[in-house]
Amino acid sequence: MRNYANINFENCAYCLKALGLAIRLKILWLLKKSEKALCVCELAKLLNKSHYNISRNLKELKMIGLIKERREGKYVFYSLAKEKNNFLKYLFKIMEIR
Repeated sequence: MRNYANINFENCAYCLKALGLAIRLKILWLLKKSEKALCVCELAKLLNKSHYNISRNLKELKMIGLIKERREGKYVFYSLAKEKNNFLKYLFKIMEIR
């Protein structure tokens, strides 16, 4: 049996908890389908949610490393983190299962 002493279960649980809200999965899906990075105002309009709600959920997705941000003046644009491409690929595959 494999030794589990080196596995960070708390970190894994935190990441899974962060993905436990449908709004966050929707944000990831929209970022995947978009041909460009999206700002909070665009995501808020697409999801019919407040800017505060979108910002709070983007913060959680950024904390677990699934998205990255780019600043342009007063706007912040979000896109998927390429470093997590393999994980995101499997996540999107799970989302498509009916």
